[in-house]
Amino acid sequence: MSAETIDSIATPPKISTAKPARWQAKSWFPMFLIAPSIVLILFVVVFPLIYSFYVSFTPYTLLKP
Repeated sequence: MSAETIDSIATPPKISTAKPARWQAKSWFPMFLIAPSIVLILFVVVFPLIYSFYVSFTPYTLLKP
């Protein structure tokens, strides 16, 4: 009967060298499909927000042309 230690039985875990799935070329295709809607949302939401911030610090009146 031989005595085996845990060190001789255990093997180190294998480290994966593959890139995660999100970095593969196929995963960028959905981003290209979503990009136009993101640009539209930015134009509809962010542009008026920035413009209103700009107008709030300028002497802008609606009564005088």
